Amino acid sequence: MTLQKWIKDRAIHVYPTFSIEDVRNTGMYSSEQILQNELSRLCANKTITMPIPLFTRHI
Repeated sequence: MTLQKWIKDRAIHVYPTFSIEDVRNTGMYSSEQILQNELSRLCANKTITMPIPLFTRHI
């Protein structure tokens, strides 16, 4: 499953928002850099938007 499909499935099931921890807990990505790249790509494509642009920072 891709991140884009995972997001779409969540939206279909009335969960339109998610956190970076939710994505990490899926186990889809073997490294943090790959995850960050995928999130950046989805933002650039306007598939997702960030209410607060913090996902690239470690909190």
